[in-house]
Amino acid sequence: MPLIPAAIKAKAEKAVYNKLCSEFSEEIAQNDKAKAKHASFAKAVAEAAQVIIEAILSDAQVAPNIPVSVTGSPAAQTGMSTGPGKIT
Repeated sequence: MPLIPAAIKAKAEKAVYNKLCSEFSEEIAQNDKAKAKHASFAKAVAEAAQVIIEAILSDAQVAPNIPVSVTGSPAAQTGMSTGPGKIT
């Protein structure tokens, strides 16, 4: 399943914003600027998350020799492991 950085960023921004609003609902009720600050902070966190996600997608590698299971008899599965490669 391919990852879609823009979709992840949008979900991260919404999640951070909703959490800030729920944690600081009293502050928002008393201060009109608080809601805008929370939205700005959520956007900044989501943008940072997107940079991290893009770095993972471009640089991540599968380590060699990780044991994996395959279909078939137990004898057929003996010694099966990953080879090195990029995550796509």
